[in-house]
Amino acid sequence: TIIGFEALARFGGSRDTATTFRMAAERGFGVDIEVVALAAALHRLDDVPGRTPLGVNVSASALGDERIHELLGTVDAGRLVLELTQQSEVTNVAELRSACRSLRAEGAVFCVDGAGRGFFQHERILELEPEMIKIDRAIVSGCDADENLRQEIYGLVALSRRIGALSVGMGVERHEELTTLSQLGV
Repeated sequence: TIIGFEALARFGGSRDTATTFRMAAERGFGVDIEVVALAAALHRLDDVPGRTPLGVNVSASALGDERIHELLGTVDAGRLVLELTQQSEVTNVAELRSACRSLRAEGAVFCVDGAGRGFFQHERILELEPEMIKIDRAIVSGCDADENLRQEIYGLVALSRRIGALSVGMGVERHEELTTLSQLGV
């Protein structure tokens, strides 16, 4: 059963997407490229069947940009999962939390993407109050054979339950990983 889709940017050429976004940010165009990617994703929202939600990636920097809010105002926010990425560091948690609450009031779901790695550790997740926690694929990959990874997942699942968030595993590629995640409550 399909429960949602995620819009992912893809660019032609030999560079991977993460490198393209990073290079744009290094040149001062990080938010600009996110605006273009979000506009392209939202343009396809009507192609998503029924009321199935569409996940879109946004950085903390982009969420502070008025162009992002203007774009989000053109669609039914209740169909969106806003996935906060680690493309830019969260410098002002209060402002970010306020922006997310505003978008949630319009119906969007707020998600932390890549939880458990980078600066999306337990304390930061508690501060941000997401409704969904996507556990980083580096933790999911091989979790069936690694007790340390299972303990990390268990901790993130416990945190998600504590704040009433849904936990989701990213990059599940093998049945054994799926079974392990299910057993851990993901």
